[in-house]
Amino acid sequence: MTNLGQMLRVVRPVVWFHLLVWTLFFLPTVLSYHSEYPASSALLMEGSYLFYFAVAIYFDRFLLRPWLLGCGHRVAYWVSTGVLALAYGWAGVYVTEVFFGWRDSLVRLITRFYFLGFIFAMIDAYFENQRKERHLHQLAAEHAHMQLSLLKAQVNPHFLFNTLNNLYALTLHNSPQSPAVVLQLAELMRYMFSTAPLEHVPLSKEVEHLRHYVELERLRLSQRAVVEFNAQGPFDGQQLPPMLLIPFVENAFKHGVEAATGRVFVTIDVALQGRELFLVVENSKPAHAEPAPANAGTGLPNVQKRLALLFPGRHQLSIDDEATTYRVSLQLAL
Repeated sequence: MTNLGQMLRVVRPVVWFHLLVWTLFFLPTVLSYHSEYPASSALLMEGSYLFYFAVAIYFDRFLLRPWLLGCGHRVAYWVSTGVLALAYGWAGVYVTEVFFGWRDSLVRLITRFYFLGFIFAMIDAYFENQRKERHLHQLAAEHAHMQLSLLKAQVNPHFLFNTLNNLYALTLHNSPQSPAVVLQLAELMRYMFSTAPLEHVPLSKEVEHLRHYVELERLRLSQRAVVEFNAQGPFDGQQLPPMLLIPFVENAFKHGVEAATGRVFVTIDVALQGRELFLVVENSKPAHAEPAPANAGTGLPNVQKRLALLFPGRHQLSIDDEATTYRVSLQLAL
């Protein structure tokens, strides 16, 4: 019984629809014949009729349609089906008269031929459209996955290069904080490379990664910047694509601190309320700052594309670019 069930499950749905049409089309005739003829005779006559129509229907389905319609020869196809229906109808009239002792109507046979052909053509068109839609969805999913892979591959080196530049700036001045920065950098790189092949990571790990990065920047900037990092959880039990939040924090330090002189500030707030994640990053701007060129950097453009692919309709991103401050607010529905 198990083997039979497995066999039935692998039969394509289109086959079941074909069997259903044949059954619904001929069963009433079998019951009608049974009132006048023995059951065996009724089944023999209707079985012969079914075979008669099936040969013409599947000749059209597997030969005429692929050969003619598939190549765009519509006129040739309709002429061929007309000749086939007429020839086959006359053959049906002859067969019913010789073998069953009564003469069927030519018009009735041709009408049934075209009716069945239309029904099966609609069934085939429906399942072909379903197949094409599944194929398009698969292509879209593969394209989105490829885009995400490329964006992730760009985000990781972008983050690494920025951090190495920070370390280089410290070593140029023989900063005593360089060893601590190296340790922080090692922790950040360990997280970056361990999560690179993953689709999702625990949200608590991602928040901790942000904390390590902020501590690294705080060490590097020393007393020049007021850096605040506030996290309100608990973050356990939620998942997030890795390296999704760090570009916003990176951007605050790179564009809000690097080019500035004097006292600056960066404030990062992360909070989870139910399944809603909130991230607010605010930083001071250098005096007389000029707008960044459209092609400057890859961090923020990449993360915006990742958000559009991973959270369509489930995120809100707002950027407030004021004269002295820059603020990014992100809301995610996890």
